[in-house]
Amino acid sequence: MGTQTLGMAVGVALAGLCLVSLSASSARGNDAVAVAAHILETHFTQEISRRWYGGETFCLFGPHRDKNAGERFGLFLGAVNRAYGTDFKLTVANGHDGCPDFAAIYVMIGPPAGLGTLSDILKRLEGRYRPANFVHDLARARGFTLRVRGDRHRQFIYINDTVPPVRSNPDPVSSIMIEETVHALTTLGDFETDSIISVLGETLDAIYYDDWFDRNPKGLCAADLILLEMQVGRTLGQLSRRGRSLEWLDEHSRALHELTPTLRTELAQFTDERCGE
Repeated sequence: MGTQTLGMAVGVALAGLCLVSLSASSARGNDAVAVAAHILETHFTQEISRRWYGGETFCLFGPHRDKNAGERFGLFLGAVNRAYGTDFKLTVANGHDGCPDFAAIYVMIGPPAGLGTLSDILKRLEGRYRPANFVHDLARARGFTLRVRGDRHRQFIYINDTVPPVRSNPDPVSSIMIEETVHALTTLGDFETDSIISVLGETLDAIYYDDWFDRNPKGLCAADLILLEMQVGRTLGQLSRRGRSLEWLDEHSRALHELTPTLRTELAQFTDERCGE
């Protein structure tokens, strides 16, 4: 990618393409629970509804150019299961039409999909075509997460595995994989920030992709571990179907502080040691 002008991976939240702003002054110097609270406030997520029971099936498909990308995704999902006590399943199919009907999260790994291919996949999953301009924007992304419309909660993840190593990150494909999986499990979108505090955060002052990861996260931060605990974790017990997110964080603040080192250890391979800078 070298000197190619930056085209960011996009995270698609339930409300659509969403990039909101979180100033460094509102989070820098605070603990991970406070950062998680600021992220939820920034997304106007005052009430949360837990959408996953922790045993859903991920279906991985696509013409992988990076032969190890699927294996790395499996390792990441396994680490999530160990950290959070979940039992997410992973099945591999040759194409989207080979995914089982009960799959909840579809993961497409491969080179950029043509407009027709992506449009057909979404139609197969949703039963109707998306607007052409919407699909066109997605087809240009290095990665995205999209809610699959229908009568049950499903997510679609795309990871471009042809993104080459850059000076600031020797493995950007894994970074995209981690970010988009967090988007899918938390249903939160991107937000703008000037410090590395969450894999969902983006600093937009990098002109070239070579420089992107100098200022942006390569992996999980402590706030991400807490957001994942809120949505899929088992250590603190099942979250009620609906609850006030900030009240939940406040109620479990001490337990979350005690739990975070264990989560960080289990997911050490997928974290960014620069978090908080």
